[in-house]
Amino acid sequence: MYDGQISDKSSLKRIFNTNIGYSRVTFPMVAKDPKVPNRVVLNKNARFFWEDVPYGLCILKDIGRIVGVATPNCTKQIVWHQKFMPVKYVDPSSGEFLPGALAKTGAPSAYGITNPEQLVATSLGQGKNSMSHDIYFNRPRL
Repeated sequence: MYDGQISDKSSLKRIFNTNIGYSRVTFPMVAKDPKVPNRVVLNKNARFFWEDVPYGLCILKDIGRIVGVATPNCTKQIVWHQKFMPVKYVDPSSGEFLPGALAKTGAPSAYGITNPEQLVATSLGQGKNSMSHDIYFNRPRL
């Protein structure tokens, strides 16, 4: 799929760092003073804040919470980004979501999904027997 676009496939980090598709994505910076355009500051109105946090990082952190997998790097990124946002999602001290914080995100909990079975079911057909052939739901319970 990405043949010819990635120059180093030795690790996930190198795949991202050497993917040509990401080379055109600039970090969101704006001139601090229009009269001095070479002095820049972080653009707090950029997509990285208003889309990637509530519809990326919060989703990943919430999925981790639902399936019981810690997501410390997602938490660190959310905490860092929210320093510049009027919206807060995570308590910096505990690393836990703040009450009501997920209501305006794409996080599964915002849609009433609270367990792995519900999470998996959202990607399966909605018919009466849609899960009858799924190995996850039909495996022997120990």
